[in-house]
Amino acid sequence: MIEFKKLSLDDFEKLKPFFETNPSKICDNTIGTLFMWRHFFDTEFAIFNETLVLKLKYMDNKPAFMMPLGKEVQNALNEILDYCKENKTSMRMCFVTEKDKNLLLDKFDAEVFEDVSWSDYMYLASDLALMTGKKYNGPRNHINAFKRENEDYKIELLSEDNALEVLQFFENHIDKDEQDAMLKAEQIMVREVLSNLKLYKMNGIVLYVKDGIAGFSAGEIIDDVLYVHIEKANSKIRGAYQMLVKEYATLEHDKVKEINREEDLGDEGLRKSKLSYKPSYLIPKYTVMVK
Repeated sequence: MIEFKKLSLDDFEKLKPFFETNPSKICDNTIGTLFMWRHFFDTEFAIFNETLVLKLKYMDNKPAFMMPLGKEVQNALNEILDYCKENKTSMRMCFVTEKDKNLLLDKFDAEVFEDVSWSDYMYLASDLALMTGKKYNGPRNHINAFKRENEDYKIELLSEDNALEVLQFFENHIDKDEQDAMLKAEQIMVREVLSNLKLYKMNGIVLYVKDGIAGFSAGEIIDDVLYVHIEKANSKIRGAYQMLVKEYATLEHDKVKEINREEDLGDEGLRKSKLSYKPSYLIPKYTVMVK
């Protein structure tokens, strides 16, 4: 029977080959998301016949599995089912795309639930880099205000040279008494990424104003998609977030066609922000319960 091991940073290089391409385009199928959120989801993994199987604790703290990645997806699904039977637990598949939902329904008798708050927001990279037309009046107004009030701003690439400075900025602009489990987990993972930038190999930008750092973004490119994993700014500086969005897209839009700005997680403010940048489409995700 398949045996799972708790995921740790020591496994990063071993698992990286499974994430060198991402046809689904969902952020969950990136090496960055997997490792950044491993503590929150208590992620475990197993490799079965050159196929990666991921087991995690979902939002209700009960076991769930992600779609296998590798050469033998169908056989890996059978292994998951056997594991669930042996351990007397339900076979629940999470972060399932439309294509994989259909694959599961063809293979199993199952019930499907759409996780609306987990849908990924997808944008054309050229749209975010240029922000032309009336639909971008809102973000452009904030950007213009930022430039008027911070004429001496500058952009640097995120690197090991400035990571410590960026980490200090982050520490100065978070609520250390935050009680929300997901936000607390996010704080942990941002610290880890900035402290292990060489391992994560994320790219990104740092936005500077006269008084120091105003914000930063970090992500990774797979195929022709940029996945923005981290975006933090001083909310007191008008237009700082909008500048990060535009400048990061400007930096990478000649390398990628699309930008995945990930989910809104049911947060109304986050949803409003993501919609303000006019996504070209959303990628729905499902939970599939095998009966």
